[in-house]
Order: sequence, then C-alpha cells, then structure tokens
Amino acid sequence: MANLEHHASEVVVLACEVGVRLLTGVADILTDEQRRRVYESVRGWGVERGAQAFGELVCLRHLVRTDDSWASGQVENALTSPNAPGRDQALVRIAFAAANLWTEPVCRTRATEVLCRLLPMPVEAARRRRLRAGVGKP
Repeated sequence: MANLEHHASEVVVLACEVGVRLLTGVADILTDEQRRRVYESVRGWGVERGAQAFGELVCLRHLVRTDDSWASGQVENALTSPNAPGRDQALVRIAFAAANLWTEPVCRTRATEVLCRLLPMPVEAARRRRLRAGVGKP
C-alpha cells in the first residue's frame, strides 16, 4: 500500500474506455480505507489535474459499486456543491466516466442519472476547453 501511495502521483488516468475499466478493476484490490487514501492523494495533484482524476475515479466507483456510499457521496458533493475547489474539472471527468460506462448494462441506469443531472449545469471549465479546441461558440 505504501508503495502505491508513494507512486500515486505517477499514475496517469487513461482517457479511453479501456482505461476506465482498468482503473475500476484496480480499485477492487484495495481495502476501502486504502482506496480512499489513494483517491485523496490523487486529488492532491492540484485543482485541475487532481480534481479531474478524482472525479473520474469516484464516479467509476459510484457506477460500478452501488454499495460504496463514500464514492456516491463524493459524486453527489460534486453535483451539488457549486463553490467546491476544482468542481468544474471534477464534473468534466465525472461526465467522461458516466459516458464511458453508460454502454455497460449494469451501469446504464446510474450513468444516465448522472449525465441527466450534468446536462443543465453551467460548467465553465468545459466551455473554455471547447472554445480552445475550436468547438462551439463563445
């Protein structure tokens, strides 16, 4: 565990469906306390990068492990706390995880719920990224 925490800053959250599944599987080999500590250390990467990775990880856990009340609480907090540091970044990756796991029948209902709750939200960071990429209007 100490080795995993030591190298947590070197872990890269993969931006593809395979990466989503890999991260979900790795989480299962840790105890609840170990997983929470690793997720919290990931959040410490910084407001943008850390919040994104943390948002993706907790959403994955929320969608795959319906009995994980901690992960569900973290997703709920991101959805309902407009002034939380890194919230926009976390929501972008929560949306990414939900969209990727929507294709899984066992995750579809919860993923749909998350995505529907995200649709009306004004996520400033996502808008800025689209504009920098040349997609969408100001």
